[in-house]
Amino acid sequence: YADLPYTGHLPEWGTPEASGALAASQKWGTAYQELTRGHRVTVERELVLSDEQWAAKRAAVLSHASQLAALAPDHG
Repeated sequence: YADLPYTGHLPEWGTPEASGALAASQKWGTAYQELTRGHRVTVERELVLSDEQWAAKRAAVLSHASQLAALAPDHG
């Protein structure tokens, strides 16, 4: 969850401290805070990706998302 786009606004983005920063941020963490109010959320494994790994992950997510766009009710 901590690598979602709005998390990039936090100085802790891409670090193991990102989830804690989201939990504390009144500007960027409200969706995360709402999620944790209704669900137990724990970090099972903290992982910091290199720039190359982030780029590969982003490319994979965008590729997958492009396949799902046609399923959106307001697509096209």
